[in-house]
Amino acid sequence: NGFLGKGYDENIILGITSTDHYVHYEIGNYPKVDSEKQGILGIEITDPKVMVYGLTTESSLDDFREVFEALGAKVDKYDSGVNAKIGDVWFQLSKPKRSGIAKIRIRTDQTGIVCVD
Repeated sequence: NGFLGKGYDENIILGITSTDHYVHYEIGNYPKVDSEKQGILGIEITDPKVMVYGLTTESSLDDFREVFEALGAKVDKYDSGVNAKIGDVWFQLSKPKRSGIAKIRIRTDQTGIVCVD
């Protein structure tokens, strides 16, 4: 459940983006799974033009780590990505070693779900 950012196209029949570069907003119950209100639970960015704290999907894992450590985040690095947590928000840069598209994911910790490859 969700929607694409302004300017990104979706194939209505297949329900997928028509390009590899997009910003997708995930919608769900917020602030808890059993809440009746809906909110944005996560954002997935594959468009290298979009910046998060000055970082893009083309940034290195080390750049991501350095920026978030400077912001006081708890940072965990793994072989194809980096996770950082500030308050109740997780940030992730994943750069698949096999075929795949680099992604920045931003997700709230309110529902107890953390998006990790």
